[in-house]
Amino acid sequence: MKKFFIILSILLLSASATAENSCSGKLTYGYEKDSMAYSVDLDDLEIREYGNDYLAFSIAIIRGILRKRGCSKSDINFKRTPLGRYSRSLCKLVVPGVDMSRVCYVESSLGYFNVSWDMLTSTHVIYNRWD
Repeated sequence: MKKFFIILSILLLSASATAENSCSGKLTYGYEKDSMAYSVDLDDLEIREYGNDYLAFSIAIIRGILRKRGCSKSDINFKRTPLGRYSRSLCKLVVPGVDMSRVCYVESSLGYFNVSWDMLTSTHVIYNRWD
């Protein structure tokens, strides 16, 4: 019986360490929070020009944040959510006609992201993990 509890303790500890080392764990600083806000200077990321494809630009920014947090490209899937349905990502103007009010909503296998830009070179990304 004592061996059973020792093995169970080892399994629980290794599962906890694995969870903190997962990409979602890295984005939330070991699951301290359910959501995190990131402010990124675009000059610090190597991202090609996407023109008016704001959704592709948002995904590239998110990938840059993931890279900086220690996640790999294969840790996230932008086409499907954890439940297997196709993601419903899109970009919209909050105020019609005001380009700086653009916000992109990006669903992924890890959670969903809201991406917005300021008037200079900063991007603001809010990550919310799935329950």
